[in-house]
Amino acid sequence: MIHALKQGDYKPALVVEDDAKAKAERKKPVEVWLHNDDYTPAEYVVRILEDVFKLGFWKANWVMARAHFAGESLVGVYPRGKAEKLVAAAEGRARSDGWPLRLSIAEPE
Repeated sequence: MIHALKQGDYKPALVVEDDAKAKAERKKPVEVWLHNDDYTPAEYVVRILEDVFKLGFWKANWVMARAHFAGESLVGVYPRGKAEKLVAAAEGRARSDGWPLRLSIAEPE
């Protein structure tokens, strides 16, 4: 349940109910995929995987190399809500640094 207060109010002006279905959907596991591009440096991709996704050095390098050679690589499986935040953080950081790094979220098969 989310309550929104207006300035000077003592009780919520708006109450938004979180339904069980929406909560369950945010907790549902999804896959995060890294896609190859010809512009983002490998070292930068590894640093993003280490900093944002908390992958170890060797795992981050393996994910980057697999994406480079196969076109895409599985970064990991996360709850949907966390996956969306991680992808947004990684892509946002890359855009602010001027790189076209691309990640996607997919339902596991």
